[in-house]
Order: sequence, then structure tokens, then C-alpha cells
Amino acid sequence: MAQIITSSVTTKGQITLPKEVRKKWGIRPGRDQVGFRLSPSGRVEVVPVQVEERPWKFSKREWDRIAKLRRERGRVFRSAGEASKFLESL
Repeated sequence: MAQIITSSVTTKGQITLPKEVRKKWGIRPGRDQVGFRLSPSGRVEVVPVQVEERPWKFSKREWDRIAKLRRERGRVFRSAGEASKFLESL
């Protein structure tokens, strides 16, 4: 018989994927997504989903710097290229 691992549901309807599931699927927090497959019988299946990566790759530190500058100076970047050039100028 398959092992059942439980997870609580928050008041906002959120769940935490158990560590065993994240490890088995190689799910990285903040980067990967899961999907929910609904069958006509009412069964729900959680499945890993491949998401197309964006062509730019900023580190968390760089995104934090962008957010801080935006809060402090009201700077809004219209593209990743514009943000990248700005970061390089710092």
C-alpha cells in the first residue's frame, strides 16, 4: 500500500509540500511549481510542473537590491535588461 503523508491547510487554503515530496521531485522553493490534476471522479493528483525559465537570471540578492532601490527611490524598470544595466552601474 502507498504511503500517505499529510499536510495541514491554512486559513488561506495554502498547504506545505512535505519535505519528502519536495526531495523526491527535486522541488526548489521559490523556483518550481506544482499542478493539480482533477479527475471526473473527484480525485485530485498533485504533479510537478515544468515552467519555462525566463531568459534573465537575477540572484535573490540582486532582486532584493532592485526592490530596495524601488522602495527608496521609486524606480520602476520596464524590462529585465534595463534593470540589469542599472545593477551593473552600481
